[in-house]
Amino acid sequence: MGNHEALGLIFNDEKGKQQAFIDAFPYETQSAEALFAEEFINPENGPDSEDNNKYDPDPKNIDFPSYKENAFYYTYGNVAMIVLNSNYWYAPSIANQTASSGGLHGYLMDNQLQWLRETISKLEKDKNIDHIFLTQHTPAFPNGGHSKDVMWYGGNNEKRPYIGGKPVDKGIIERRDEYLDILINESKKVVGMLTGDEHNYNWLKLTADMPIYPGNYPHKNLTYRVQFIKSIMVQQELLIMAKKYCHGVSIPSPLAWKMHCACFMWKEKNNNESIQSGHFKSNR
Repeated sequence: MGNHEALGLIFNDEKGKQQAFIDAFPYETQSAEALFAEEFINPENGPDSEDNNKYDPDPKNIDFPSYKENAFYYTYGNVAMIVLNSNYWYAPSIANQTASSGGLHGYLMDNQLQWLRETISKLEKDKNIDHIFLTQHTPAFPNGGHSKDVMWYGGNNEKRPYIGGKPVDKGIIERRDEYLDILINESKKVVGMLTGDEHNYNWLKLTADMPIYPGNYPHKNLTYRVQFIKSIMVQQELLIMAKKYCHGVSIPSPLAWKMHCACFMWKEKNNNESIQSGHFKSNR
């Protein structure tokens, strides 16, 4: 699920100005997640919800929507695809108005991240699976109009979900790194990441010397413990780009283009073995 699947309640002040936009409730029947599960038929092998996480204000009751059919995985031959919900419990106003609580655009919350770690560990041990792909709506490295949010927020790690009116421990960039750490350092089978949101296409090869932090970033940097270079390819939506998506400053990277291009993915190893698929591109 992404921000285009949002279904929420909007609260205005006496002047009609929007003060909060939160996921619709009761969550079991009215949330975006509930409607998504009702309208689509997907595997039911994902996490349960964010209930009973360390921030849950009332562990005896349901305080969060379900992940049923909006976070899951499936296999096809020797390939596994893991589908994540990067707009869970989505509250569009939370980035600027924290009093209402809610999920942040692009943030993978604790229980989903733990499920991802356990799922990848299981697939790593599965002799029938050779390659793992992941997909979520929001890119790990935005290159256009969404460089102001998703997993970067202009380099502002203070952005994060709020639960019960209190911020969670990890900011958006810290959580992005925890996510990437699972893909890069806890898996030998992860090949690539497919995302959307930016309405354009870009790819990057993530290596240890690529700058992925704002200046004077105070937190621990991501380290690369594996003995091969992991190339994470980001396929973004192949749509006609609105003007707002055609311009913007992102994290510094020489490997970002504004173009239309088909999906192209590979993983390089030290012995120069590679997995590849064909591609085409057309500059615009």
